[in-house]
Amino acid sequence: QLERDKQIVQLSQVEASLLQYLFSHPDQPKSSSELRAKIWNNEDALSDANIRVHMNQLRKKLKMAGMHDLVRTVHG
Repeated sequence: QLERDKQIVQLSQVEASLLQYLFSHPDQPKSSSELRAKIWNNEDALSDANIRVHMNQLRKKLKMAGMHDLVRTVHG
């Protein structure tokens, strides 16, 4: 779970791992392949689309708690 300004967000284990990894490398964009390697140990069956689904679920939970600014998408 994540708490900010008395807002508590329940996160799945994958969402918590994603957020922890992203926070441990602030201002450093992460590719799907890097997330796959660090969070899922290079699981071959996991597609970029699956990673986007997990990221979107995380963003939705953060947005509902007013924490939409914690994770940004960088294109390119």
